[in-house]
Amino acid sequence: MYLYRCRLLYSKAIMDFYSNNYYQISPSAIVKLETKHGVDLGIYLNKVVNIDDKEFDEILKYQATTVEENIENIENSQEFLNGNGLSETNGILNLQSVQTKIMSTSDDNEDKEDKENQEKSGSDKVSKKRQIRIEGRFISIANSEDLKIYRENEEKAKEAFLVFKEEIKECGLEHEMKPVGVHYFLDGMKILFDFVADHRIDFRELVKKLAAKYRKRIELHQIGVRDEARMIDGLFICGQQLCCRRFLHQLTPISIKMAEVQNAPLNTMKISGYCGRLLCCLAYEAQQYEEAKENLPDVGTSVIYNNEKYLVAEVNVIKQYLKIKKKDSMEYILLKNDPLVFEKDKDGNIVIKKCEIYISKK
Repeated sequence: MYLYRCRLLYSKAIMDFYSNNYYQISPSAIVKLETKHGVDLGIYLNKVVNIDDKEFDEILKYQATTVEENIENIENSQEFLNGNGLSETNGILNLQSVQTKIMSTSDDNEDKEDKENQEKSGSDKVSKKRQIRIEGRFISIANSEDLKIYRENEEKAKEAFLVFKEEIKECGLEHEMKPVGVHYFLDGMKILFDFVADHRIDFRELVKKLAAKYRKRIELHQIGVRDEARMIDGLFICGQQLCCRRFLHQLTPISIKMAEVQNAPLNTMKISGYCGRLLCCLAYEAQQYEEAKENLPDVGTSVIYNNEKYLVAEVNVIKQYLKIKKKDSMEYILLKNDPLVFEKDKDGNIVIKKCEIYISKK
């Protein structure tokens, strides 16, 4: 079994697609893929992984039982085709809504499962499962006819997007949902309408109007603001293209704790991206900071140094020092993290036994 890593042309998401066959593909070639929504085009990212059937099944099982990168996204879909969609019998539209079930698992449960997996199969296997996200089947390299249909669909999508906006207004939903994009699939079976909203929307009337107009399966897909930013793209204050668009395989949950452990400013305006969520780059070095601070006292902890009581004012991982100062005094001492040896006395106080002074200011 071969897994080909590709970036979908429409959503810009990076995913893996399976095939029993091995193909010699040029980097950045346009390929034809089968996704959960329909047949689509993507860009081959010059990465292929060979795995056995057992490992393939394990990865699929792992994906089905853990929270994926779209933890922030609430996917609502209404599909219409013979009980799952749109059918026409004697000129009458038979509509039936299908509500997508959302799996939610706490981070604690995910961490617990990861720990169990590491004990059973090794940390390298768990890491590999996290890095692989199987979306669907790799069909073939796209031909000229596929590219022609895709370009034609892009033009139709532009017109459909204007209709989408107008229908939202007519249904009185303009203050509840924001249209993001429209996408036609190569097989012509379905049209995908992406939107952003702060909560779940009752869009049954909207779907009826769109289905009556286009006479195809209609899927309204509620995406997260991070997915919206990835689709729109842009440059951030670092001067680089948005990470979610440039290279991120999965949009993992970001917490304020990641900013705290790195001594980043806790002003959300300074550590938020275009999407309004916490910066994805906060996760890049958070684990290294946690490991570096693991054996060091927390800020605000009382320590005994040279038989005098001090408070830990700062733990600087980059410059590798521990800043301690006396209460109600401007005096402070910077101690190098290495070597730094401390232990607790019988009263529970942290006593610094061995250290090297970096700076001492009195």
